[in-house]
Amino acid sequence: MGTDGKVYAGSATQGLFILDPSLLTSIQEIGVQTNVSVYPNPCISCDLTFESNNTIEKIELRSMEGRLILQEAANSNKLLINTEN
Repeated sequence: MGTDGKVYAGSATQGLFILDPSLLTSIQEIGVQTNVSVYPNPCISCDLTFESNNTIEKIELRSMEGRLILQEAANSNKLLINTEN
C-alpha cells in the first residue's frame, strides 16, 4: 500500500494495477440479529403465526413461482394471518 492509501500490484506480464479502496462498493452489514418463527408448518386453512424478536414491519406471502399472494403491514413482534382464503 502506498502512502496515498492505494494498493499497487503488478506482474512482469500484465503491468501495474492500481486499486483505490475509495472506489470500491460494498454492502455494510447491520449488526442486528433477527430470529423469526413461523408456525404451524405446514399450514393449510389455518391461522399462520409469524413471531420475531424484532418488530415485523411487513409480511409478504409468495407462491412458489414468486407471485405475490398476500402483503400485510404489521409493526408488531407477532402477526397472525388467516390462510383459509
